[in-house]
Amino acid sequence: MTVVLTWKWGTKYGAGHVAKLQAGVARHLKREHRFLCVTDDPRGLDCQTVGIPDPALLKVDDGCYARLRMFDPIWQAQIGATDILCLDLDMVIVGDIGPLLEHDDPFRILIGGHFNPCRVNGSVMHIKAGAVPQVWSDFTVEEARRVARKDGSYRGTDQTWIAHKLPNCAGWTHKDGIYGFGKPGWPGHLPAGARIVAFPGSKDPATVKEAWVREHWR
Repeated sequence: MTVVLTWKWGTKYGAGHVAKLQAGVARHLKREHRFLCVTDDPRGLDCQTVGIPDPALLKVDDGCYARLRMFDPIWQAQIGATDILCLDLDMVIVGDIGPLLEHDDPFRILIGGHFNPCRVNGSVMHIKAGAVPQVWSDFTVEEARRVARKDGSYRGTDQTWIAHKLPNCAGWTHKDGIYGFGKPGWPGHLPAGARIVAFPGSKDPATVKEAWVREHWR
């Protein structure tokens, strides 16, 4: 079964963010699916939850690598997933997201749409069970640190590692209906054909007062 999965830890996002994302998915994904929250604090959540499998990876220097466990076939089997659609909590689902999953690629991820020079954006990812397991099996903190520093700077995040392991992976852009609010490709209003609006960086849909946010983020 398709598992629509989100991650919640720390205090930035609350149970309300999870509930609104779950409701948006329910309205706009017609295929059979199960919604799952991977979290260190299930209090107040009205959905299926599972604990974070690698809490030590939540904070590595200034980055986080815990979500890489999604590429582990053993963990995929434990949560009963034929495929995983991973969505960040700062998402507003505004249209049918089913077509985003209708492709033959083993893995897809949002391309660009943020300020980070990394090619990929981990806000939206789709992993088919058993595909690209090397993203997890080859991971070590030491190697991830080397990759993060290879250009003389430090950009240590899971998306940096994914870009390193899958440099030519397929992905979506705003042309597929996934937009980053205020980021490249955003026209300044909710465009026709939009499916998902992400709020990468410091923005949060809870603080945006535009009418389309109030309509869809509920």
